[in-house]
This record gives sequence, structure tokens and C-alpha cells, in this order.
Amino acid sequence: MDSVKQGWIEGRMKGAAEKLKAHDFEVTCVLTKEEAVKEIWRHVTPEMKVGVGGSMTIREIGILDQLRAKGHLIYDHWSPGLSREESLRLRKSQMSSDLFLSSSNAVTMNGNW
Repeated sequence: MDSVKQGWIEGRMKGAAEKLKAHDFEVTCVLTKEEAVKEIWRHVTPEMKVGVGGSMTIREIGILDQLRAKGHLIYDHWSPGLSREESLRLRKSQMSSDLFLSSSNAVTMNGNW
């Protein structure tokens, strides 16, 4: 990736992080999918219930399949075939999950964020 594109991505990431921190969010910035997965695993403990928002990025990095394979309960309101009631139940469950995964202004370009 050229330095101009890299600078643009890092600038957007920094701006999003600053806004989130101003609202008392803990923020970690990474540049690759591999770094994102590794960082998520740093926060996961056995038996943890994981909520996931409407993030395509979280789905694209493969972490949800990895979590399911390890036996974690995933509250995913985008699961195929859900009724409206089931989707609403999962959204409510997300509010009490042990860990909630989302993304902010992620920009995917040639495998980099």
C-alpha cells in the first residue's frame, strides 16, 4: 500500500479512536486482520458470552467461527433464519454479554484496515 493511502487510513483510525475515547470507550487500533483477531483473543476468557453488533468487519475476520469452535455462546442478531422475535431476544442478550465486538470506521483496502 502506498504511503498516502496508509496515512489516510491511519488518520481516520486515529480520529475514530479519539472520538470513542472521549465517550469513555477503551480503544485498540490495529492495521491487519491478523492483529485484530490476536487482540480480540487477548480479551476472551473461557465460557465468555460474546455479543456482536452489525459489523461486517467482525464477520470478515473469521473471529466468530473461531469463538464458536471453542464453545463460546455468540449473541448474533444477524444469524440466518431468525424470526423478528428471536432477533430482538438476541439484541437484548447482547446488552448483558461478557464481551461485545463491533468496529468503527474500518476501511478495508487490499487486506489492510
